[in-house]
Amino acid sequence: MLVTVAENRTESCPKEKSVMISKSGSGFTLIEIVLAVSILAMVIAVISTSFRIGINAWEKGESKIESLQTKRAVNALIYREIKSVYPYTITPGELDTHLKYNAFFGESDSLKFVSHASTTGRSTGLSLIEMWTEEDKGLFIGEREAIVSNLSDLNDIDLRDEDTAVSVCREIKKISFRYFERKNKDEEGEWQENWDPKDKKERLPLFVEILLVYIDDNDEESEELLVVPIIAAS
Repeated sequence: MLVTVAENRTESCPKEKSVMISKSGSGFTLIEIVLAVSILAMVIAVISTSFRIGINAWEKGESKIESLQTKRAVNALIYREIKSVYPYTITPGELDTHLKYNAFFGESDSLKFVSHASTTGRSTGLSLIEMWTEEDKGLFIGEREAIVSNLSDLNDIDLRDEDTAVSVCREIKKISFRYFERKNKDEEGEWQENWDPKDKKERLPLFVEILLVYIDDNDEESEELLVVPIIAAS
C-alpha cells in the first residue's frame, strides 16, 4: 500500500512541473512589451512624418500651379490690350487744333492709351485704358469709353478713381515700361524710358517692353518680361 502511494506521488510531480513551465512560457516579459511599444511608436512616427511631407509637397505644388496660372492670365491680358493699341488722334485743346498726336502716353511706371480690346468685355467702341501699380496693392487697370477729342478733356478723366480702377493682381509689386522707336526703316531704333506723343508726330512705338515683378507669400520675387508688338505701328 505504501509503495503504491509513493509511486503515485512520484508520477504526479513531473506533470505539475510541466504545467508550471507551460504557464510561465505563454506570457510576455516587461522588456518584450517595452520593445514592442517602442517599435510601434517608431513606425507611427515614420508614417506621420511621411504623411506630413506629402501634404506639404502637395500644398506647394498647388500653390505653384495657382501662381503660374495667375501669371499666365495677367500676361495674356496685358499683351492683348497693348497689342490692340489704336492710333486715336487728339488735339491739345478744343480750340487749339493746329497740332495732332496719338493718345499714347508712356511713362516708365505707367501707361495710358486707347485700345480696340476692352478689359470689361465691352464689344463695341474704343477703350481708354491706363495701367499702373500701387504699393502693397498690386497692379491696377482703369478703363472708360474713349469719347474725347482733345488732351484737355482726356486729362479730366480720372481712370484711377475707385469707381473705375480695378485691381488685377495683388502679387505684382512693380511694373516697368520701355518703348521702342525707329524713325526710319534704315535706322536700328532705340528703347526709350518715356513716350511723349507731342514729340512723336503721330507715331506709335513699334514695341512695348513690360517688366513685371511678382512677390509671393514668402516675400520671394520673380520677374516676367513681355515684349509686345503694336500692330497699328507696323
